[in-house]
Amino acid sequence: MMMMMISHEKLMPKTINHLSANCSTLNIIGEISLEINVNGIKTTVIADVTTNLATNLILGSDWIQLNNVYSYI
Repeated sequence: MMMMMISHEKLMPKTINHLSANCSTLNIIGEISLEINVNGIKTTVIADVTTNLATNLILGSDWIQLNNVYSYI
């Protein structure tokens, strides 16, 4: 589990559902504050925690736009 690999504060329980890009349900079990570093951009994010995500971490478009992150494929 990704939470075991990243230093973080205590998980704050929270029950909510989000829809993924393919319209499946993501069952949120809580939220945590994470300090992350993406290509030199250091920031703190409040992250929702789910047990059924196909990847370790997703940064939302709000964070991507706020931090002017561009993907070159």
